[in-house]
Amino acid sequence: MGLPIHTPLQQPTGIKMGDGYQTAFAFQIAPIVGFWEREVKPVGCDGGDSVDTTTMRNRRWRTYAPRHLRTLTEMTANCAYDPRVYYQIVHVLLNVISSITVFFPEGSSIDFWGYLVKFDPGEHKEGEMPLAAVTIRPTNTDPTTAEQPPVLNHPSGTGTASLSAMDFMAAHLGGPIEIAA
Repeated sequence: MGLPIHTPLQQPTGIKMGDGYQTAFAFQIAPIVGFWEREVKPVGCDGGDSVDTTTMRNRRWRTYAPRHLRTLTEMTANCAYDPRVYYQIVHVLLNVISSITVFFPEGSSIDFWGYLVKFDPGEHKEGEMPLAAVTIRPTNTDPTTAEQPPVLNHPSGTGTASLSAMDFMAAHLGGPIEIAA
């Protein structure tokens, strides 16, 4: 293939979020659970550590290859909560795989399979609203253990990813990422 190819800088497409307000999440099995989001760190994507492909035949450079599998990373949130949420956590949410949706400020969302890993209340203090740290682990499998990708939903009227972008994702990201209009 040869030397890398110079790519000219272009303007990004899409809608840049100007503010993190209002990011929220919902569990399909308990959509009205008593959480009020204060801070949300949505799921991320991780390709994993590189595979070292260096051999004794390399001359000047260590070489690497990407892994094939991807990870949808944990999401966390700090939430105000209703103490009655303990019942829902213990009996409905904790370690139970469910469809989870994260809603972004500009109207898009991402749906994925996952479960509540941890509900960790902070200290209660006079003059401060009690908060709990919530940790959600994506599974990328539905309850039948079938591998399922996350689904990206665009707000109505903003268009969808172009065909060339879809072709790029299929070719370079190891298969399609589900995108709903």
